[in-house]
Amino acid sequence: MIPLLVYGPLVGLAEFFGTSTNLVGSLSGGTLTLSAGNQTEVLRETSQEQYDAVLAGLNVTGHHIATVRQAVGAVQEAEANDQQLNADLAKYISWGQERINHVSGVRNWYADRETRYTKCLQTIRPLAAQGIPSWRWQACALAVENDKYYRDQETQSIRALQGKNQDTIAGLDARVNAAQHQFPKALDELKSACPYAKDVGACEKELQKLTSLPPDGFLDTHLIASYRSIVPQVDAAISADLQTAASGQTNLANIADEVEKVYRSAR
Repeated sequence: MIPLLVYGPLVGLAEFFGTSTNLVGSLSGGTLTLSAGNQTEVLRETSQEQYDAVLAGLNVTGHHIATVRQAVGAVQEAEANDQQLNADLAKYISWGQERINHVSGVRNWYADRETRYTKCLQTIRPLAAQGIPSWRWQACALAVENDKYYRDQETQSIRALQGKNQDTIAGLDARVNAAQHQFPKALDELKSACPYAKDVGACEKELQKLTSLPPDGFLDTHLIASYRSIVPQVDAAISADLQTAASGQTNLANIADEVEKVYRSAR
């Protein structure tokens, strides 16, 4: 063995040992032994073929690690998406039930105004005919005139609801369909990745647990059924509101025109 005093290129190794840049070692065949105090580092010469084989093995290992991480991420993403979809389905069901219950409220909204408009017209007609000054009875006429803004807003909001409802249903339907395909795909990825997991047994146990879930995975099948059941009811409720708004707007506009004629003619 030949004693060696090493400088320059082996500064990094010296820093590894935490000593000065001087390392003492020996070279024997393809093995280089370097020492600093009571610490020793052994470096062995390898062929290009062996080096390439090691790199190839590391590449395979890295691919396996990436496969496991991707599979775990796919399962986590599927669960997060499903839970959010569950919440959004429940939100739609609640909103839809409110719309169904509100049909009578829309009818009452227009009926109440029709009653007030008619009462106003019946009150001011004889007063105007008797020549009583309009300033004494104009309050209800002005109220009817100013109420046009709220009539228009009510009609526009109901029309907007129809478009909003259709867009929401289309979005939820697409998400349900995507989620029902996403979960089985995530399971397939995890099944392929388990052999490369650090703890194969734990991975297979988790896979078995996920496989035992319903076909829709983390999706609440009862929510999906309730959602699909309430959709046609919501559509019908909004259609009823639109019909009520159309006829109600026409009736109110006609009475409002009569009120305005009486009021203008009295000036």
